[in-house]
Amino acid sequence: MPQPSPPDFQRLFEKSPGLYFCALPDADFTLVAVSDAYLRATMTTREGVLGRPLFDVFPDNLAALHAPGVHNLRASLERAMATRSTDTMAVQRYDIRRPASEGDGFEERYWKPTNTPILSSEGEVLYLLHQVEDVTAFVHQGQELQASTQELEQARLRLEALDAAEELARNTAILEAILQSIPDALYVGDATGIKQANRRALEMLGFQSLEELNQNVATLGERLQNRSVEDGHRLTPEEEPFMRAFRGQPTTREVCSRHLLTGRKVVLRCAAAPVRLGGTIVGAVAINTDITDRKRVEAELQQAAEFRERFIGIVSHDLRNPLNAILLSANALIRSDCVLQQHLKTVRRIVTSAERMGRMIADLLDFTRGRLGGGIPITRRPAHLRSLCQHVLEELETGNPQRELRLSATGELRGEWDPDRLTQLLGNLGKNALDYSPEDSPVDFVLRDEGDAVRVDVHNGGAPIPAELLPRIFEPFRRGTDGGSQTSGLGLGLFIVQQIAQSHGGRVEVRSSEAEGTTFSVWLPRSAPGAG
Repeated sequence: MPQPSPPDFQRLFEKSPGLYFCALPDADFTLVAVSDAYLRATMTTREGVLGRPLFDVFPDNLAALHAPGVHNLRASLERAMATRSTDTMAVQRYDIRRPASEGDGFEERYWKPTNTPILSSEGEVLYLLHQVEDVTAFVHQGQELQASTQELEQARLRLEALDAAEELARNTAILEAILQSIPDALYVGDATGIKQANRRALEMLGFQSLEELNQNVATLGERLQNRSVEDGHRLTPEEEPFMRAFRGQPTTREVCSRHLLTGRKVVLRCAAAPVRLGGTIVGAVAINTDITDRKRVEAELQQAAEFRERFIGIVSHDLRNPLNAILLSANALIRSDCVLQQHLKTVRRIVTSAERMGRMIADLLDFTRGRLGGGIPITRRPAHLRSLCQHVLEELETGNPQRELRLSATGELRGEWDPDRLTQLLGNLGKNALDYSPEDSPVDFVLRDEGDAVRVDVHNGGAPIPAELLPRIFEPFRRGTDGGSQTSGLGLGLFIVQQIAQSHGGRVEVRSSEAEGTTFSVWLPRSAPGAG
């Protein structure tokens, strides 16, 4: 069977439906073949293009490319020649003139060109095949898809804006409900006035509306006649808590104001703080709490306490005269020969009870001086603490012969003190130690030289002071145990110890534990502060 004749490849190429041209790899890229589809697309003829330089044949059509496109075609052809491999160009946009039958004007087309070298058996470049794939439809679909995507994005953004607006409205309503539910007065504003306030803010000071409240803070302060609770002076605009907060100073103070409708005095606790946006203060917020009733109750309680303490002081002072008469009469009876032997015991009991009453009255007077008179008065003169302490121990031993009292003293123990008051301080501490320690345990007095001061430690064993009572042990009418002891007295002994120490410029502390027992420590400066 005879072999078929080989095909005419040039005819096949030229009749191919694709967009092709073939050029020589010379300096001008001379065109040697072109497909019918490319001729139709470029509105040229085969006779007009073959044998001519590529960029002479299609100057108008290629110029319709974006400016970089022209250079991209030449560069792609040169890369294909140099690498001897196919070079694919980016999608190019062409504005191609329409045929006259379709009307004047240009049509936008998108081509994706590839340039492929045709090699000889020795690997030399014989031709350059330029193939164009028309991707206009795909590009238009992509543009439509992009437009649809943009529309969808815009719709999504509109929905988000609606959701954000709804969320903002909901949060605003919640915030407004919270503000209105706060029982205190709340104000939010800036230097020009109050921009937001709850109902309580209007009611507390007698404003009719937010518009009436929204005015300069200095003007508001003038209308309300704001004063300091501490000393009663009129507050300047700079002192107003709201303005201090606006200047970056969080402030809390008590202010006496005036209700605009009734004119009554209103005492407010005002807490104000700045509102910051980034590093900038954009406003201030203030919360006013009406403490008028609380202040009134506190004043009444203070007056009652002062009256009670003054009454105690007056009564205690006035009781001393009849009590002294009882003591003088009883002592006179003891010394006289008129008292029968069987009555002598009764008279001595009268003396003992009167002396105990005298000590109680003295404690009450010291308490009154300590609470109302600015402290227990003292008269300083040279004194030796060891001698004073030795005298106190002898008195305590007389009343407690079964107990062991020990004294230890080191260093220089002289100073400028009130000997009578220090004797009272040491006696109170010693009596307290004896009252709250087992009868078979010793009580120790330790005196130490600490340079400018002298330290006194009074120690006893036994059950410790309960931890919950330690912080209040020096309060008046307080005892060292909850269950009540068998000791006599008013519970003023330790309070008086503290007052005497403070009157001397010193202090007193207590330590108490199961392992170490209880120790009261007193520090006494040798001289008055600033002396010498």
